[in-house]
Amino acid sequence: MKKPSFASKIKSFRVKVTLVLIVSMMFAVFLSNFFIYKFALNAQFAQLRDKLKMVAQTAALMVDGDELDRVPLNKDGINTPQYQDIARILLKIKEANQPIRYIYTLRKTDKEGNLQFVVDPDSLTKAGRKAKFTSLPGDLYDASRFPDLLAAFSGPSADEALSKDEWGVTLSGYAPIKDRSGNTIAILGVDMMASDVYLTQQAVHQRFQIVLLLGMAFSVLLGLLLSSRITVPL
Repeated sequence: MKKPSFASKIKSFRVKVTLVLIVSMMFAVFLSNFFIYKFALNAQFAQLRDKLKMVAQTAALMVDGDELDRVPLNKDGINTPQYQDIARILLKIKEANQPIRYIYTLRKTDKEGNLQFVVDPDSLTKAGRKAKFTSLPGDLYDASRFPDLLAAFSGPSADEALSKDEWGVTLSGYAPIKDRSGNTIAILGVDMMASDVYLTQQAVHQRFQIVLLLGMAFSVLLGLLLSSRITVPL
């Protein structure tokens, strides 16, 4: 059997060195980009939470707590002037803050963790009534599943993660509604659908893919350059 020549050994050595360098650099590029990608996603999610919290807090300040307190908690409550006035305000806030899907107010009941809807402005729109996603004054809502929602009775808050209920998968922000005496009588919530959250993260995904591909190409070129500089003197 013919032994490999010295030249073939050198060539094989160069190939091995080149592959080791390229794989090592590609792994380093992937790992660094992965951590940057995760950091960017977490930062963007935190910004969304802060935005929802701010929208909820601003909207809550525009709602007259004493007027809200006078809305009867039954299906006829939607016909009262108080309900109509507050619903119109909430609809304007919703229209001005895309992509907020739902905006509503809730107040406590005698049962811990059980809340009641007060004003759901979608009840005044044809689209809302047709979709049957509206709630009437007095409709019960089990909030015991969502501690961030209940925390809004003490101050502005937002979901730590996407949450699922009868209306779908959402990310929500909440804020307390106070009367003239400064007492919290209800909370205001704003919901953003999960599909819209994913849409805002799409730009981060695309940037990550572009940077990763460029990094991989750079690793190949740099690996070829370094391997020749290392193997030629040897």
